[in-house]
Amino acid sequence: MKNILLINLAIIFLVTACKKGEEDPFISILSRKARICREWKVSEATQFLSQQNSSTTNEIISYTETSSKGKFSLIFADGGSGQGTYSWTFAINKDGTYRIIRNYRITYGSSDMSDEEGRWYFLNNNKSADIKAKEIIAFQPQKITTSDGITTLNSASPKLYNIVELKNKKIHLIRNYDYTEVTTNYSTGTYNSDLHLIPAENDY
Repeated sequence: MKNILLINLAIIFLVTACKKGEEDPFISILSRKARICREWKVSEATQFLSQQNSSTTNEIISYTETSSKGKFSLIFADGGSGQGTYSWTFAINKDGTYRIIRNYRITYGSSDMSDEEGRWYFLNNNKSADIKAKEIIAFQPQKITTSDGITTLNSASPKLYNIVELKNKKIHLIRNYDYTEVTTNYSTGTYNSDLHLIPAENDY
């Protein structure tokens, strides 16, 4: 009876320690860091952006981007649209560094690239914010290179993703936030991102 009790307590501990996200595996012998540290690619993604520039025209830009298995489409609120191909990788390293590379090419149009490097970490437990330890991953950019050749050091706030699912060969991340940017065309906006990632070496 004592042995059965100890086994049950061990199982409860493993479930509590491993299962953080809503879609996480019931039990995993690997830690969350061990599962997440590898090179991934985005297999499916839905992103929404709505931004208003507080210039003389108060221009509003709003679109939904859907990406799947190397192809993407854009649908703008004003009726415009576009489509093309993409590659989007996340290299999450054990030493706490990361690199995110996005390449987009619009069919019969231009291409766009961003190469972001920085530090990553899990957020700690925060009961007041209803956050479990290692439930959210933060990417703190330190250098960004864009398709126009500009490289900048970025001291902005970290990008926070809720880890809905973390398995050996699958990640589901969600990021939702409202923002304000003080630039030449002062802007406010909303950005939502829903990403599914698989190991970079796997086929879509």
